[in-house]
Amino acid sequence: MMCPPSPPAAAAAATAAAAAAASPQAAWLDECRAAVAAATAAGDMDRAVTVCAEAELSLAATADEAVPCVSPLAGAHLLALLAAGDVPLARSLRRRLPPAATDAATGGDTAAAAAAVAALVARDWAALYALLGGTAWAGEVERALAHRVAAVTRSRVGGWLAATYRSVPPSTAAALLGVAPAEVGGVATALGWAVGGDGWVEPTVGGGGGGGGVAALSAMTAQLYSFDEP
Repeated sequence: MMCPPSPPAAAAAATAAAAAAASPQAAWLDECRAAVAAATAAGDMDRAVTVCAEAELSLAATADEAVPCVSPLAGAHLLALLAAGDVPLARSLRRRLPPAATDAATGGDTAAAAAAVAALVARDWAALYALLGGTAWAGEVERALAHRVAAVTRSRVGGWLAATYRSVPPSTAAALLGVAPAEVGGVATALGWAVGGDGWVEPTVGGGGGGGGVAALSAMTAQLYSFDEP
């Protein structure tokens, strides 16, 4: 008759069994992350959103209903939605997350992504760009998505400025484009905009309107996204 395994051996066996059981899911999640990374690199944000959503649904289907299910791709999902311009769905997903997932002390990348959603909804452009560029993202997928969101936001805001204003003060352009005031000239030149001798950015040729501070321009850029007021 075989002797029962010693406690250390039993613990090791249990750990190995748990790892074996978890490995298929871990491999599947790695595949999901790879798919999101590929979609992000290709600029296919709809595909990135779909992969994240399908992962969330698959995990929820096997989760304990009594325990809030937070997908390991929740942060990527939030950022992909922002990059796709679907702010209403990003807000909805953020609201469904449990407090621990949105707490900066415990939520990691998911909490940072949730904070980015809140900053965009509040039209706090400085906070949004700071979160996207200043967060030490643990996941490479989340880091790439954050860069994508910053680029998409900057492009949309820049496009709105070009379509609406003849000239913009450098401080306002810096705030809305998420760059330092000293970098505005270089960014404007890269966008094909003119920069006056006084430093004012001239994003349009024959555009309408003029003047206005950060608050006025932020109100206009709000039209880039359709979402209900909080």
